[in-house]
Amino acid sequence: MTKPRQIEDYVALLSLHDVSPVYEDDVLETYDRLGDLGISSFTLLVTPLFGQKRSNNIAGHDLLCEYLQSLNLELSLHGYTHVSKSSKFGEFERIPQEKAVQKLRSSIALFRKGMGKMPFGFVPPLWRAPRRVAEAVEGLNLRYCVIGNRLYSLKTQDVFESVILVVNQEGSRSSQEGATVEIELGGSIQIALHPKDHESDEIYRTIADMKDRLGYRFLGYNDYLLSQ
Repeated sequence: MTKPRQIEDYVALLSLHDVSPVYEDDVLETYDRLGDLGISSFTLLVTPLFGQKRSNNIAGHDLLCEYLQSLNLELSLHGYTHVSKSSKFGEFERIPQEKAVQKLRSSIALFRKGMGKMPFGFVPPLWRAPRRVAEAVEGLNLRYCVIGNRLYSLKTQDVFESVILVVNQEGSRSSQEGATVEIELGGSIQIALHPKDHESDEIYRTIADMKDRLGYRFLGYNDYLLSQ
């Protein structure tokens, strides 16, 4: 991989994570809210077996899979079950490489069974994983891997780095507060929405302000790579 290049100012890489049957209605609501803001490029991060529950197996929900594909948005992987043996860590945060490869293969298999195609890339839960996980992803014919602030292009070997990373979680206050100064300065940012974020206007007011007043461009991960 090459030395990281800073993502341009006034670029926001936008994603919706934890996409799964458990949040089906919330995903629909989020899509509509972003559409109302005039945002048409963002990444849907799918967890194929959310919470290790059979009822959340994405491959068993044909209508949801058909709906997600109908949106013509980028669909990527977000872990396998999203959980680890210890809830203190992300699913891929402290994982042997052999186990990581096994989980990635299982995740891709469920995704393909439901969607009928390969995912674009891989983003671990909480955006946390060892750098070596990107090497495992590269061997599975995906286009990119995101770990923390870094976006690894697995086709060109380029590495892009955002100034800020904001990952919202269910039931927690928006983590955008610490990013306010950098946003005002136009710093590049990754914003990871949670499906339940639509229940509050806070993050959507921020996104609207970034787009309309500050002139940020909102892009999914693959759309950004294609723009380079």
